[in-house]
Amino acid sequence: MQEWLKLAILSLIIVFSQTVETTTGFGSTVIALSLGIALFPLKKLVVLLVIIALGQSSWLVARGWKDIQWLSLIHISEPTRPLYISY
Repeated sequence: MQEWLKLAILSLIIVFSQTVETTTGFGSTVIALSLGIALFPLKKLVVLLVIIALGQSSWLVARGWKDIQWLSLIHISEPTRPLYISY
């Protein structure tokens, strides 16, 4: 299969998986990795998907910054505090 065709198919897979994550809040990496593994090696695919997921998450946080309930996040993460490792 030609490289440009593989990239085009991977682009469609990523658009689909990112749409699912934007709608549901999870699942992008699972979908894109399971479908994209047939086209590219795992090491390259994981790096690409992590960079894309970081960009998407940053965009969602920047867009909804005012609507984030910061106090709720503190209460949710508080029970895990004993698990933090301090140096």
